[in-house]
Amino acid sequence: MNRGGTDEPNAYRLPIAKMINGELKIVFRGVIAAGSSVRDEPKFGTGYYNLSGATQRDKERLYEQIKELYDRFGEAAPLASWEEPEEKNSDVTNFPTRGDDKEVSLANTQYRVFDAEYAKRPQRKLAANMEERRKHRRQ
Repeated sequence: MNRGGTDEPNAYRLPIAKMINGELKIVFRGVIAAGSSVRDEPKFGTGYYNLSGATQRDKERLYEQIKELYDRFGEAAPLASWEEPEEKNSDVTNFPTRGDDKEVSLANTQYRVFDAEYAKRPQRKLAANMEERRKHRRQ
């Protein structure tokens, strides 16, 4: 895939072909590397495979061409992140009971939630007791 229409090697963004016996041939390893770069796999973000200036639309169009090259070699191209169906996380919470998959929260619990005022009573009682002790110490 040539961005400059020239024979200059630096004009090639995704080198997928090689000169073999004086003939330019598409090389499957090059197709794999180009596809990895377009799919934004970390190993392929530098050198010839740097696509930092390409828009998402450009990458999607490039990947369609790369998938056709995979087909020529009788292989299926891996799904790109934008092609993957959005799946729900496969981890089941088993909350509030086994087999359920609700968010873990007090709102979803099957147990009674304690009264917040009840929880504050001991704190108030302790504060009152401490104040009473301070008064006795001052006398």
